Amino acid sequence: SRCQRFDLRRIAPEAIAEHLAAICRKEKIDAEPEALAAVADRADGCMRDALTVLDQVRAFAGRGKLTADRVHEALGVPEPGALVLLLDAALAGDTVAVTREIDRLWSEGRDLETAAEQVLAGVRERLARPEEKARAPALLAVCGRLFEVWGQIRTSRAGRTAFEWALLAGVEAQGTRPGSNVQIPELKTTVQKPTVAKGPEPVPQRAEPSAPAAKAERKPEAPVRAGPADPEVL
Repeated sequence: SRCQRFDLRRIAPEAIAEHLAAICRKEKIDAEPEALAAVADRADGCMRDALTVLDQVRAFAGRGKLTADRVHEALGVPEPGALVLLLDAALAGDTVAVTREIDRLWSEGRDLETAAEQVLAGVRERLARPEEKARAPALLAVCGRLFEVWGQIRTSRAGRTAFEWALLAGVEAQGTRPGSNVQIPELKTTVQKPTVAKGPEPVPQRAEPSAPAAKAERKPEAPVRAGPADPEVL
């Protein structure tokens, strides 16, 4: 009851990188701007986390120059260029390239959850480009599939397979791979009425020839009775 919570706004990555650069100059740390930008992105708007990450990667790099590759290796995050190629391969429907690149990230100990986050960031960036308007359905499908399997990517032992499936199935579900002429039929679920088993169809019987209609009998006319003779004739 005595605790208070303050939701502070996030600090821009550019401001964090600038502050880290000032610290590196004061501590005589040789660091590339790209490396500090990677640390700032990892901090997710928190200056204290940025300072903690900087200490970690500095200890990992030793006395050498702090480069972006060393930051990515120390944090276990994929390099941005690899994720651009991964997303391009997924949009092209290149299953071999997608599985090969994810296998490489997995074998190097890269964090697949971070890779999924960076793929989503790349999708968002492409959606803001007018030239990517034709790919918008496929890009949105990839986002949807990634959110569906986010828990598996994060905790499951099959996270690598879930990541591959999300990238490829999101594009396949659109019916057409961008940049390809191969048409993929859409998957539609239709509710069909239960079919009732029918017995053998009845064999049509041969119609018997109908008997000729009997002629209507003509009733005999009643005889005309002659009346009394005319007296004049007599």
